[in-house]
Amino acid sequence: MTRSLRSLVLSAALLTATSVGAGAQTTTPFGGVNFSCSNASYNPASSCFSYIWNQNDYWKQSQVTGPMATGKLSLNLWYTYGLNSAPSASFDVLLNGTGVGNFQLSGPATVLGYQSFDFFFSPIIANSFDVQIVWSGGSAPPGGGSVGIYTTDFAPYERYSDVTLDVVDPSTVPEPATLALLAPGLLAVGVIARRRAKRNA
Repeated sequence: MTRSLRSLVLSAALLTATSVGAGAQTTTPFGGVNFSCSNASYNPASSCFSYIWNQNDYWKQSQVTGPMATGKLSLNLWYTYGLNSAPSASFDVLLNGTGVGNFQLSGPATVLGYQSFDFFFSPIIANSFDVQIVWSGGSAPPGGGSVGIYTTDFAPYERYSDVTLDVVDPSTVPEPATLALLAPGLLAVGVIARRRAKRNA
């Protein structure tokens, strides 16, 4: 392998190694003007008061961070579980519309439950982030109960849910265009190195 080819391969390895570097964290509570929820049984659906029980009902928390990349999302959920029609409720977790994982909440019935969940994924870069928790296990029948989360707007036990994003420096995440150019560059250097080797043989 020629010196120029070896240098390019080393640069590519370093670029990949720094694409998911460690960073700080940003934590946002559920609630306030950037919180929304939807329940198909309510009219309008957005007046759900944090309680949901239908397929595709959701809670959503938005936050404006400025340019940022994240590869880990942590949920800390304080909730009330009143579902009596099924042993558990399933939820999908979306970040800016991209699915990053799922989880379940289960009985027995409680007015103050707590669980935390961590989700790891390829870095997502944005100026703001929407964390959406979507009911995905099928609707509860009429009278089958519901699940609610505590927010800053409704925290009778001085507990409320929040979401933490692990921050990655956006400058260390290679843009798709950069990665697209890297492979042809390596190929070109390889071809040149092979031709030089044949001439020197």
